[in-house]
Amino acid sequence: MRRLLVLVLVLLLFAVLPGCPSFGLPPEMPSDFLVGMRSKEAKDPPVDFLIKVERSGRATWQTTVRAPERKVYSGELELTESQLVALYQATLDADYDSLSDEYAAEPGDSDRAENGNRVFWVEAAQGERRINVDYVNLPAIQVLHDALKSLIPEYALTGRGGPAEAFDATDRFVADRTTKRFHHPNCEHVSEIKADNRETFKDWADALNFRFDPCPVCKPMEVN
Repeated sequence: MRRLLVLVLVLLLFAVLPGCPSFGLPPEMPSDFLVGMRSKEAKDPPVDFLIKVERSGRATWQTTVRAPERKVYSGELELTESQLVALYQATLDADYDSLSDEYAAEPGDSDRAENGNRVFWVEAAQGERRINVDYVNLPAIQVLHDALKSLIPEYALTGRGGPAEAFDATDRFVADRTTKRFHHPNCEHVSEIKADNRETFKDWADALNFRFDPCPVCKPMEVN
C-alpha cells in the first residue's frame, strides 16, 4: 500500500511539472508588462544591442557596433500607446508557451553565421519568461526580434551617421574572476575584488562573451 501511495505521488508530481514552462500572456496588455532583448548579431556589421520597453512607454537601448570601428551608442524614447499595443501583439504572436527555454545551433550548422546569440525576456501578469536563442534561426520569435530592433535608430545599428555623441568604448565594467560577475565601476562590490582577480571590459557584451554574469546589485546591463 505504501509503495502504491509513493507511486501515485510521483505521478502527480510529474503531472504538475510541465516540460515547457507555461507563461500564459493575457490577451490584453497588463499593467506590469515589460519586454526586452539582448542580442549579439553575427551579420555585417557585427553589432551588440540591448533594448528594454516598459508598460509606461519608456524604452531604453544601447548598442555597440564592433567593426570596422568600435562605436557605442545609447538612447531613450517614449512609445505611443499604439506602438505599445503593436509590440504586445508581437509578443503574443511569438507564442511563448510553445517555446522552450534554450535553442542552440549544431556545430557546423550552415545557418550559424547568419544568426546571433539572442536573449528575450518578458514580464507580465506577475510572471517572467526568458528564452535564449544561440545562433539558430527561430521563426516563431523573429517577429518580436524585428519589432524590438525596429525601435533602435539605424545609425546605432550600422555605426554610420547619427549624433556626434557616439563614443569609442573604454573600460566601463569591472569583473571578478572568482565570482564570475561584472559590475559598474561604482558598484559597492568592486572594492572587494582583489587585484589578481580583477578584469575590465569595454561593454556588457564583451563580459557576457567571457561567461561573466551581471551583478544583481548594480545591474550593469541596464541603460540609465
